[in-house]
Amino acid sequence: MRLLLCVMLLSSLAKAQTCVIAIKTKDAIYVGADSKVLTPVYNNLTHRWDSVFSMTCKIGHHGNFNFAVVGNLGEINKAAASKSILTATNSKQLIGNYIEEFKKNALLKMDSISKFNYSIFNSIYSINQPFAYCIFFGLENDTLFLKTMAFIRTENIGGNLSIAPAYLEYDTLALGHATEIYDMKMFDKPSTWSKGNISAIKSLIKLSEKYNPLNVGGEINILEVTRKRTLWKQP
Repeated sequence: MRLLLCVMLLSSLAKAQTCVIAIKTKDAIYVGADSKVLTPVYNNLTHRWDSVFSMTCKIGHHGNFNFAVVGNLGEINKAAASKSILTATNSKQLIGNYIEEFKKNALLKMDSISKFNYSIFNSIYSINQPFAYCIFFGLENDTLFLKTMAFIRTENIGGNLSIAPAYLEYDTLALGHATEIYDMKMFDKPSTWSKGNISAIKSLIKLSEKYNPLNVGGEINILEVTRKRTLWKQP
């Protein structure tokens, strides 16, 4: 049982590594993400944890709705977003369904982790700090939309864990391993945009990979949304 809980704890961290860039202009939205995933696997021979690298697409698409996930509890986040875009008929319903689905399943897993080791839990899920994000974007009533949701652990209520959603209103943002992008003011440099938005996304994610090679890498997936089409761009 202890091993199972340890797997649960480490798996919650496995999806935290990523870099996602989102750009909204008057005529299009571009969202790009790396594909690297670092998953801890228990080695029964050495009785130690080994790191296994794999690749996954962190962007989802269905109809006019799309998403990209960032942060801890990645599998729960992606599952909640995937379910929501399949059933929603408008962006308000999409986000409402997502909040309900993610909150329900995230609290179950977080509660298990906190009972396994509360000090480690606190180091991962700091109070009043975001631990998971989901970028929703697409086309609704001929209008392009880009809406970012963050989930934050709040003060416990009546001894129970509590998390709350928060909205981020940005037309250009970097999430995940993005410290260098902001510290170097890459969004403000004309050279970042000199070859267009697709090239900018690739260069920004490559910059993140340079400084975070264990956590960011692999194929860069980019989805472009316009009023006429939704198109995967070639890596």
